[in-house]
Amino acid sequence: MTKWHPIQALGIGLMVATLIGCGPEANSRTGDQFWDPNTTKETFEPIEVPDYSVVYRDETPDDSDDNDWTALLTIDFTALSRRSKDGIVPAYVRGASAAKVIDDLIDTNISGINETQFFNNLEVGEDGRLRTDIAGDYQLVLDFDVIWPNGNSVAYVIDDIRFTVPGCQTSHLYYSDYINPVLADNCVNCHDAGDASSAFNLSADSLDNRRSSFLAKVDADGVSAPRTGTLLDYIYSADHSGASTVAAMTVSQSTVLTSFITRLKAIDDDNADTRGVTTDFAFSATDGADYCFARPSTMVVENS
Repeated sequence: MTKWHPIQALGIGLMVATLIGCGPEANSRTGDQFWDPNTTKETFEPIEVPDYSVVYRDETPDDSDDNDWTALLTIDFTALSRRSKDGIVPAYVRGASAAKVIDDLIDTNISGINETQFFNNLEVGEDGRLRTDIAGDYQLVLDFDVIWPNGNSVAYVIDDIRFTVPGCQTSHLYYSDYINPVLADNCVNCHDAGDASSAFNLSADSLDNRRSSFLAKVDADGVSAPRTGTLLDYIYSADHSGASTVAAMTVSQSTVLTSFITRLKAIDDDNADTRGVTTDFAFSATDGADYCFARPSTMVVENS
């Protein structure tokens, strides 16, 4: 029978204690797969949405009945940018449109633009807040990578920064930001080529042709024979070969498309309204205010 010298026994005991102490959490600091940066705060500060605030300025002329507002967004994501691997290229989304560069929301007259800090700098008298006066729903997007202490590069997308600019869009902007993306995501794939395009051609290459074809279908009393019913009836019917694609639409996409077609049809069917869908809704930049956004319930108004 092997007998352990007291000093040997002590050494083994210390080794066992050390191994017990080095569970997943301790091993994780040298790359263990169980390491979690969002719960291991002493080794890695969690990634969080930066603080931001939005105030609104009433820009409506005294002699106008319009409701013109400018939204001013204060935000500082310098700390996140410093932690990111390659910096942050911020973008914004209006409606369902593709992301746009944030430069569109920056006042070009500001002399010392910091690409991660946007605030009203009272010391130098320059208002560097992000700003927009185009009505609609907005979403700021911060897309970046962070190197974890275990060496992994992890992608983050922060898209919780949202606000609404009240007022009415021109129909041109509403179509481009809300309707066209729905058609592009759900309809163009089938209706640009093949059998489906013969009845309803939504060009993938020409936005103008796509818009004209779409409005012509909205303007028609019904879909082409042998199909029956209105355009909305057919889109959501089981007879539609693209019914599964339509069913996969998000609730917001379906709501936007349905309300848009319904509103245009109501205008077209109203004998007292002389506008026509394909003539007066050509969606030029000067088209009227038919697509409006209500004031946010928590709207903070700033004196101009």
